[in-house]
Amino acid sequence: MESNIRTIETLLSQVATISDSYEKVAQATGDNFNIFTVLRIEHYEEQTHSRFIAELLNPKGSHGFGSVFLNEFLNELGEKNHIKTESANVYVEKSIGPRDDLKRTGGKIDILIEDDESKRIIIENKIYATEQENQLERYHNFDKSAKLLYLTLYGELSESEFDEKNYIPISYSEFIINWLERCQKIAVENPVVRETIKQYKNLVKKLTNQNINNEMNKEILKLITGSERYFDSFIQLNGLNVRDEIINNTIKPILKEVANKYNLKYEIHLGKWSCFGFGNDKIKEKNIHDLLFSSSTAIGFTNIVYGFRPLNESERNKEIEDKIKVLFSEKFETYQGNGYQNWIALGFFDPYRNWEDLKVLKDIYFDSEKFKTNIDEKIGGMLEIVDKL
Repeated sequence: MESNIRTIETLLSQVATISDSYEKVAQATGDNFNIFTVLRIEHYEEQTHSRFIAELLNPKGSHGFGSVFLNEFLNELGEKNHIKTESANVYVEKSIGPRDDLKRTGGKIDILIEDDESKRIIIENKIYATEQENQLERYHNFDKSAKLLYLTLYGELSESEFDEKNYIPISYSEFIINWLERCQKIAVENPVVRETIKQYKNLVKKLTNQNINNEMNKEILKLITGSERYFDSFIQLNGLNVRDEIINNTIKPILKEVANKYNLKYEIHLGKWSCFGFGNDKIKEKNIHDLLFSSSTAIGFTNIVYGFRPLNESERNKEIEDKIKVLFSEKFETYQGNGYQNWIALGFFDPYRNWEDLKVLKDIYFDSEKFKTNIDEKIGGMLEIVDKL
């Protein structure tokens, strides 16, 4: 046992040495700089991801490469002859008529690609926002001959009952990254386009919890596979659930401490649509569903938002909710985009938005006081809003 622990310590030490060396290179070359992260727009589906992808796909796009990137997208999809790329137009948030859930028609398509013969590719982009009712079916009914793509972080199937045969699930984690790597190679002689694609690719890797440095990954893999003892140690390490350990023994006690400070009841739900909330009778009397922190995906604690949701939809009061929105925007950085219609007011739980990212959990664990202060300020601020209602 002692020998195994020493081997694990040696392996971790060598991995740390490799990581440190690449981090120094990244600092020197500026690889850690990412304009999407700096501008805090990395999680916006329409404003960032749909628009950037659509711009690359657009033969008339400002990148100046014509239909080349679109051709590569179709090659990755295995549908290179579905549309005439030279005549294709690309639209973002394209309206296809008023939404009608009875007829299952209408809505706004995230990305629509259409050639001069009205052959189409429809892309529904879902990173974090919840799926609207009958969304894929409404788009399918708009053009049943179109290729309907359902783009998510990891290629998940739709949660609706819509027939899987009528759409193609694709992922950011593989499909988009593979396509971006092709585009980056094509743009090798154009540094502005090449480096912009690289930054976006690195952003996608970050969102899908992948290391952006392929060379470092190769060196670490070579180290692990170069020794049977190291491989055995890696297997043992791979079985550790660091996430649950930090949630149970660091985060939960902090949440309980904050709840006790404000004399609130505290609950946490782990699993699909993970969330935690702080409440009391006064909050519920205002038809507020706790002071809520909730994942906006079905994958653990990812893209956590915080704010106010109604307790009962039938008892919503526009006057009170408008006041909440004003007060919330005065106190917190507020998200006002699409995809969160069931919230009254919300913001992103930065910098602790993604607990599936071990780097975020590391920050929580090794600076738990900063994390506690962040939670405390948000709960205190939201209670002040409730007191003013």
